Amino acid sequence: MYHYTSEDGFRDILTSSSLWLTSAHYMDDPSDCKWIYKLLQERIESVSCSSEKEALKAFIFHCKINYPIPYIASFSLVKDDISQWDRYANNGKGVLIEFKKEYFGEEKLPSQNVLRTHNLTHHRVEYRKNVHDKFVNDIVEKVLDAYKKSNEGEQELEKVKAYCSLMVNQHSMIFKCPAYNSEKEIRVIHTPFRFSGEIVSYEEGGCVGDLRVRPSSHSEETPYFVLQFPKRAINSVTVGPKNPNLEDVNNFAIKCGYDIPVRQSMVPFR
Repeated sequence: MYHYTSEDGFRDILTSSSLWLTSAHYMDDPSDCKWIYKLLQERIESVSCSSEKEALKAFIFHCKINYPIPYIASFSLVKDDISQWDRYANNGKGVLIEFKKEYFGEEKLPSQNVLRTHNLTHHRVEYRKNVHDKFVNDIVEKVLDAYKKSNEGEQELEKVKAYCSLMVNQHSMIFKCPAYNSEKEIRVIHTPFRFSGEIVSYEEGGCVGDLRVRPSSHSEETPYFVLQFPKRAINSVTVGPKNPNLEDVNNFAIKCGYDIPVRQSMVPFR
């Protein structure tokens, strides 16, 4: 998986052997991790029965108050992509780092766990509209079916709401507007365990540190976690099509202890 960044970002990553996992509330795309809620809201508006509509609105509220804020680092499955050089790598003057995804948790939907080693995952982003629509329709059907049967027992309704809420919040972290499909994003996602709204810190195990804040273009205090990785997690480096510093980048990688190939991008870039 590939991470496009500026040359300064590249140097910081190699110097520290770490990446930043940033709160989803501070991502560049304002709809990030909210796309599924937009689709659910649109589906609710199409429901004609007022009592069913209110039941679904109550379900959405239940989802939101149980939403575990994810902390994300973004990568792409596309190597040497001209649009991503432009957008994420200083207009082609940056660097592309190829990572081995097996060093960044299991490939599965994210979930909260009290152990840091168990709440770090990676997953491909899903852009397909038909997949989004089917998921939303299935969730709505499950919730309404449980609502209609609620006179048989409130406990069963709560079980369905809890399950569907979990599904919605997990998929919210990987569903994204189809307009971004060309990026073929894959995400490393950290979902820290929360208790009464506070993130619980654990000393044992894991490569994710404690919560920090830093200034960014979005806020003076952007929350993030530092994710350490071993040097063998980097497979190669590609220098941007407008970056003339191939030799300097190669020497810097060697100085930092990385025995990896360093190449120049093959993309023609004005």
